[in-house]
Formats: sequence, structure tokens, C-alpha cells
Amino acid sequence: MNEHIKYKDIAYKSKEISVIDYVKNLKNGIVKTLHKTKPVGFSVNTCKIEVFDGSGNLETESVSHNIVNEFQNKQAFWKFFYDDIRNGRNIQQCNPFSNILLTDYDGNENAIDLQYKGNVIGWANKYTAYVGSDILRGTINVVESDLEDYKKTGTVKAVFDFPTSAANGDIKSVWWLYGDKDSYKHLGDPYNAHNDKPSFGVDRCCDGEYLYVVNANSGIITRYNMNGSSGVSNIDFSSTSTNLRGIEFDGTYFWLYDATTKIVYKCNSSFVVISQFTANDVTGTVNGLTIFNNKVFIHTNANIYRYSNIGAFEAVKTSANYGFDATGISEVKANNAYFMICGKNGGSSFNGFLDGNGDLISKIDVTANGNYYDTNCFVRNAKYNNSRLYVRKLDVYGYLAHAMIGGIGAHTKLASTVQKTNANTMKITYTFDIDLATALTW
Repeated sequence: MNEHIKYKDIAYKSKEISVIDYVKNLKNGIVKTLHKTKPVGFSVNTCKIEVFDGSGNLETESVSHNIVNEFQNKQAFWKFFYDDIRNGRNIQQCNPFSNILLTDYDGNENAIDLQYKGNVIGWANKYTAYVGSDILRGTINVVESDLEDYKKTGTVKAVFDFPTSAANGDIKSVWWLYGDKDSYKHLGDPYNAHNDKPSFGVDRCCDGEYLYVVNANSGIITRYNMNGSSGVSNIDFSSTSTNLRGIEFDGTYFWLYDATTKIVYKCNSSFVVISQFTANDVTGTVNGLTIFNNKVFIHTNANIYRYSNIGAFEAVKTSANYGFDATGISEVKANNAYFMICGKNGGSSFNGFLDGNGDLISKIDVTANGNYYDTNCFVRNAKYNNSRLYVRKLDVYGYLAHAMIGGIGAHTKLASTVQKTNANTMKITYTFDIDLATALTW
């Protein structure tokens, strides 16, 4: 398959390679191609899809090359360069090359994608063979796969088989992502947990040094240390408000919401009010406030209200706009780069990301995640206001955790749609040609 790669001195000094992906219809001879320019990294990865008819004859062949998500590098730096150097060794990692996922997403590959996109058509786990009737699920072919690389050549091959009953539809993207042997659904982000069990209150924010928490019917802001100790102190804001239900730190200022008066306060680092406005359009019980794109977003479990940072009302989005139950919004938090929303629909939990107007960009089902992060806030200060680092309550134990958004290993956009029906079987061969930078001695 390397004949479809034009090598430009593939090495660490190179910046990119040029590849030609294709989908070939063996019945009519039509070939559709897609030219891609790929950054040179640690490997060149090839995804081959073969669709067979009922007699085992090859009908469609697709060869594509992926882009590896930056999440892998960020996690590696966090774990191996930060955690090992500080001798912490307690960052819980997640493997973004656990499951292969097929969707109908036709958008371009993007190394900074936070989640998979499109409707799920099929998936398979890399480690566990599957036999069953799940209409989405294929299985790892343990005989044809070479996940060991015992010769240490740097080439690793994963082969997946899909029966006639599974993964039927129009396949346009192939993803690698973190998951579990029983579910493709997101299980949580890598994290560094502390033994503290702070109250996360109604709403919260973090300036990197402290976690600030507000509770209903109180004007007290509780401040928790972020260094793993149990230090707690209170900030008394009760002379101004006795019913705080929203708090955010934007990297410079603190923002507070009073549920009785509907006043939004902008405060300095000493919680001295420097300006305020009244959010008269807000109805219902407010559960939090956040700042994104110089806008103020106030949310109930039914709506998100958007204001300018000087108090002009701009818009309201309902829970239904995000595909949630009528009262399904559980959390809305942001930093300068990421705007996260958590919510529920029936018995399912979802995590998504919004744009500067509060419109949905993408969301994924995180029901399988025992560490579901519907109580969270971003770390916001001069260093981390554009990062993936956030703070959350860690599952039923309630521990404080620093976590990092992520889970996507790679995305492969196909040159053209590959269609599979219940008259077809399908084989996917994913080959990783990893550049072993130095000779290995064993």
C-alpha cells in the first residue's frame, strides 16, 4: 500500500508527506481518490477496508491514511515528562487506541478534535474477540492481527471482521478512541486524583490555586486548596448577596450570580465589585454561570441564557436545542478555548462542546462512564486558560481530580463512502508503521 505515498524524506526533519487515498469499486471498476497532505509524526498509518459479497468475492476496496490526534502527545507529556519527573506516578491514563469506530461523518481530519463525530455505524475492541448479535459490533481477528511486533520492526497490524448483521450503512470515517471491551462509549478522561472530598456546591470555578464553591441560600464562597491538602477557607460576600448560585473566574475577574436579585457581579481578585448588571430575562432555578468569547452564559436545567459582558441580553437556548430532556442540562462550563456542556436524555448521559453563540458543535454518549463529569470547571489562569485541563468530582468517591479532555487517537476520512449492507461481510486492516527513532537493544 506504500505505493500510494509520495515520500518526502520521511524522517523527523520532514514536515509533511503527500498521500493518495482511494475507494475502488471492483464491480464497475470506478476508482475515487482523495489527495491528503499529512504531517510527519511518529508513524504513517494505513486503513484498508474490504467489503465482500455473499460468496466471498471482493466488491469494494478502500485505502486511507489517518491523522493522529494531539491528545496522544498531550497525555504523553503529562504522564511521562511531568508525572514521572515530579515522582508523582499517579496520573491515570487512557488508551485512545482501544476501540475502532465507524461513522458517517464526512468532515476533514483535524488533530485537535475532542470527540468523534457523526452517527455510529459500527465498532470493535482491539483486545477482545466478540461473538454475538450486536448490530454495531465486529471483532478483532486474532489470527491475522499482529499486535505483538515481537521482531521489533515498528509495524503493528490490527485486523477486524464484521459479519453481515453488523456495521451496515454508509461509512465515511474511521476513528480510534478510548473505550472498553463492552462499549465504545467514552469512559472518562485521564486524571490526577487527590484525596480531598470537597463540596462541589451549586457552582464552582478554579484559578489553579484554589477551587471556589457557592451553595444556594448563602453568600459564603468556600475556597479549597488545590494541592491535595484539606485546607478550607471562606470568603464572605453576604453583605452583597445571600443567595449565590453562580461563580466563574475568567483568568482576571470573578463573576457571581445572585438568584434572588438576578444580579451578575464582576469582581476583582479580592471579590470587590467593579461592575454589575441585572439578568431580567432569566427564569427558573439557576445552576451556574460561565464566561466564553466575552459572553456571559447563565444556565438552568432547562435553558442557557447568553448576555454580553456588559449585560445586554442576546439569546436563549433550550435544553431541546441540544437533544436533552426538557430539564436535562446539568453543567455548562468554559475557558478561553473550550466550552463544555453536560446533559441527559432519558437514561443516557452526554458530554458536548459549544461554539461562541452556545450552539452545539458535537456531543457523545458517556453513559458508560462511571466517572461522568457533570460537576466540573476548567482551570483558568494565565497559563491554563486555553488548555484541556479541568477540575471535576471523581465518581461516587467524591475525590477532587485534575483531568484532561480527550480520548481520540486518530481519525481517517475515507476517499469516498464505503457502503455495507446485510448482504456483505467486511474486513478492516489497520497498519501502524511506527518510526523507532533509535535502534533497540534487547
